[in-house]
Amino acid sequence: GTQKFMTLEGSILVAALGIGDGLAPIIGRYYGNLKYRFPMSRQKSIEGSFFGVFLGTVGGIYVFNRMLGLRDLSVQSMVCCGAIATFAEAIAPGDCDNVFIPLVMHFSITHYPWLMK
Repeated sequence: GTQKFMTLEGSILVAALGIGDGLAPIIGRYYGNLKYRFPMSRQKSIEGSFFGVFLGTVGGIYVFNRMLGLRDLSVQSMVCCGAIATFAEAIAPGDCDNVFIPLVMHFSITHYPWLMK
């Protein structure tokens, strides 16, 4: 919703879902050779997960924070957020990753406030 508009958490959620999860299927379709699958999830590629979700989330957080005039997060925080988003996308059941990723990211940020440093 609009509660997270123009906040650090909002930029992290949009980066993970909008950039990371948006790039993953495109990269996976064209460059994905190494496939994996968790129980109850769809088949994914390591290339799409790493270059799409992980790097897309980390880069998206950096760009969104700069564009919105928010403070920069530490590299450690951005990498941890990228790793959490990648794991959430990998284990998301079926086609529910668009709901699952923001929920996991929100609860991770809420329970581990050091992610916002």
